[in-house]
Formats: sequence, C-alpha cells, structure tokens
Amino acid sequence: MARLQLGMYVPVFGGWMEGPELEEPEVSFAYARACAEAAEEAGLTQLWVPDHLLNPIKGPRKPALEAWTTLAGLAAVTSQIRLAHTTLCQAFRPPAVLAKMGATLDDVSGGRFELALGAGWYREEFHAFGLPWEAHGVRIARAREQLELIRRLWTEERVTFRGKYYRTRNTHLTPRPIQRPHPPLWYAGESPESEAVVADLAEGWLISETSPEGVARKRRRIESLTSRCLNLAVPAQVVLGRTPAEVERRLRRLTRGRKETAKWLRENGLVGTPRVNAERLEAYRASGANQVILKFGATARELAEFAQLVLPLL
Repeated sequence: MARLQLGMYVPVFGGWMEGPELEEPEVSFAYARACAEAAEEAGLTQLWVPDHLLNPIKGPRKPALEAWTTLAGLAAVTSQIRLAHTTLCQAFRPPAVLAKMGATLDDVSGGRFELALGAGWYREEFHAFGLPWEAHGVRIARAREQLELIRRLWTEERVTFRGKYYRTRNTHLTPRPIQRPHPPLWYAGESPESEAVVADLAEGWLISETSPEGVARKRRRIESLTSRCLNLAVPAQVVLGRTPAEVERRLRRLTRGRKETAKWLRENGLVGTPRVNAERLEAYRASGANQVILKFGATARELAEFAQLVLPLL
C-alpha cells in the first residue's frame, strides 16, 4: 500500500471548534501564509482551504478569508506543496468560469492545483450573499454537471454543453491546465447521490471526519460502486501532547470540558502522545486512506510540534 500523505487545513476561520474564544492568534492572509510556508517546509503534501463566505465555525459575525483568493495567494508563495479547497461550493462560481480560473491557477502554481467540489450546506451564507438555496438533490445535480463540464473544457478543443442547469456554446478554453489530462477532481459528500458522483466523475473522495474503521467502511462502499482506483482523504483534529497528562489538559481546553466532544475527538481524530499519533496515522493508512488532512487548534505552534515530534516516527 502507498505511503500515507499528510495535508493540512489552512487556518482561515480562527480555529475549528465552536465557541467565542479563538484558538488561532488572528484571521489574516499573513498568518495563513506563514502556516502554509511552515507546512511546506515540514514536508506536508497538500494545503486545503475551506470555501465559505461566512464563518461556519465561530459564527457569521466572525472573520473568514475567501477561499479562492487565499489559495491563489498561497500558490504564489509556495513551490512544492499541492493546493486544493475543502471544498469549492458549486453555487459560488459558474462552472465555465471556474474551469477558466482553475486552468489559470494551475499555471500560477506550476501544476499543483487540484479541484475539489461539493454541493454546499451552510444555508445562512447563501441567503446573506443573495444566492439561491435549492434542495439537496438539486445542489448535487448541479455539482455533477459542473464536474462534467469542467473536465470537458479542460480536455476538449471546443465544448458545446447542454445540461439541465448549465449550457455553453462552442466554448474554447486556453491556455489549458499544465497538468495532463487535467488537474485531479475531488468531490465531497456522502449521500447516495454524492457517492454516485464520486464513482462516476472524481479521482478523489473527501469524506468527513471518522475513525480508521469508518474509513475502511467507506472505502469498501465506494469500491462497490466503481472499478476505478480513487484517492480517499479524511480530516482529523490533532490534539498532541508529550505526555498523557499534557494531552488531557489540551483536550479539556479545546473542548471546554465537554465530555461528549472529547469522546468524539478520541474516536475520530488524532488525540494522544507522539507515538499514539503515529500509530493512529498508520491505522488510517491501513484502513484505506490515501491522505489525512490535519486540523490544528493553534496551527503555527501545533504544526511545529507535530513536525518535531510525530513526523520522525512515520
């Protein structure tokens, strides 16, 4: 089985847990850039930037960076690490325009861009920014058409597309993406309709946080739907301490003492000493995950600790 890749969520929300206190020191491109550069220096393989117009973790009045401009900025200040979103909302950008944007970002990054798409779920941001909120099945159907159209625009000379939701006429996209035949396509979603989109159109499946056992179940599920070899990425919150006592202190602070939240993180994250974290990552790899996307409570500090204490054990 191939080596497990490690990606990282770029801090654009001020932390990944609910509550008024910000774990991160600030929400700014300068801080996101510093963390991204540190991730590349540590040898992580991929940066993932969430795509939301309002902050879905801390609340709509808290700051949040816009995803596309953030990733484009990071493309210009990194050189090796790959670049993606978790995930682009299908409602935010017309698909033909998105294909053009993706081709340009692949050029800017020297062929490091991967396009990850999803249906969208945060209704409040749709309403706040004047975007139509549609039924779940319609949002997934739109995403399916978008992936179909984007792939064609990246690989065909001229594209006439007549779908239920989108149409183009004799569209020519140049320059093409650097990557051939095209940048990898990811999809996020776990409903039966979403699984069908993954099986039919994607090279990678971004699943929600789960245990290694959960990864194995989802790997078996998607392999029952397609014979193609798909990459599978799973997020995981990191709670690292040098000793079990330090792990417990940090877990209590992060969860504000909520036992159910702490239990959930133990089952579906990377909670423990360096050795425990390394063994847990191996369990994810053995279960069928190709990539674990690391989520840190205070990214700059915790990434440095992770690079020093855990990475040498892998």
